[in-house]
Amino acid sequence: VLELPKLLPKGDVSDWLDKGGTKETLLSLADIAPDFTPDIFSEYLSQGTGKTGKTTQNIESREETGAKNSESVTDTTGKTGKNNPPASSETPASDTPPTFTTAPGPLETALLPVPRLTVDMLPAALRGWLHDAAVRTSVPLEYVAAPAIIALAGALGRKVGIRPKRFDHWTVVPVLWGACVGRPGTLKTPATAEGFRHLNRLEVDARTEYDAALKKHSMLSSVQESRKKAVKSKLDQAAKKNASNEAMMQIINDADAEAEEEPVCRRYIVNDTTVEKLGELLKENAQGLVMFRDELTSFFRSLDKQGHEADKGFYLQAWNGTGAYTYHRIGRGTVVIPAPCVSLYGTIQPGPMGADKVAESWCAGFPPTKET
Repeated sequence: VLELPKLLPKGDVSDWLDKGGTKETLLSLADIAPDFTPDIFSEYLSQGTGKTGKTTQNIESREETGAKNSESVTDTTGKTGKNNPPASSETPASDTPPTFTTAPGPLETALLPVPRLTVDMLPAALRGWLHDAAVRTSVPLEYVAAPAIIALAGALGRKVGIRPKRFDHWTVVPVLWGACVGRPGTLKTPATAEGFRHLNRLEVDARTEYDAALKKHSMLSSVQESRKKAVKSKLDQAAKKNASNEAMMQIINDADAEAEEEPVCRRYIVNDTTVEKLGELLKENAQGLVMFRDELTSFFRSLDKQGHEADKGFYLQAWNGTGAYTYHRIGRGTVVIPAPCVSLYGTIQPGPMGADKVAESWCAGFPPTKET
């Protein structure tokens, strides 16, 4: 409890400061004031003096002594005067805003230098081909190396995996994402076509094989219908003879063993597809696929459309390449993908990538090759 000296009745600390009270006096009162206890507060309320009265007397004596000493104060020039305050070593802060003599200039927008890819960094099996392709196409080595390596990862898919730890089940599948960032006219598309040349050939061969198998399956469809009728006739005869269930199941199993399954097209590359259809393709091609988009801007914007909020999560799951993914749709039913595995590659220009917020948010997932 502090009792301020010379404080008028019903006054507060603001009134005391207006009457000449100082911060130093207030701090001195706080230093010599006793600790607050209920007894002291009760004594203060009942008597108005006591220990707090002693505090007031001490402060008043200090103020008188300080007033006498203030009559002779030495200023910074060595002269004395009654009202000369002591010099301060600190320069008072100015409220005047700073002034600039030059106009503001543009910020530096130049990109930092990026280490270049050299031929010796490439796998030995790819060096000759990629170096020759870069020279023939007149593009940087990165322009053909990035799509070629990602195409190779797509061809391998989940056929191989790496376990970095010796006694651990952690498996890394070769799933790679990449992007070629370059201005218009820098031959991004021809370089990418060269990098995907061998994977495109596998895609064409698989399509040719599928067309032949589908044609054969169509011709066998009539044979399958005749077999179904024959099996049904055998089942009817067995039922009339009161054959056992085991005997009738044997007839069905024999027919299923002779049935021809519908061929499935082996896929390597997909371009424009919905997540639902991509899930069905991955179910048929468990080794994985490569998503190639010549313009990544359209791909990024498709992920930001209303109703496609879950697509990002699917692609991130497919980037891992090891975890199962299941989705349920009314039309397609339940589709279970043992391990979605999707490598991704495309081209994009610096302007759209910098202006598109969706593209910017996905840049962390891409090791881009850039030649500006």
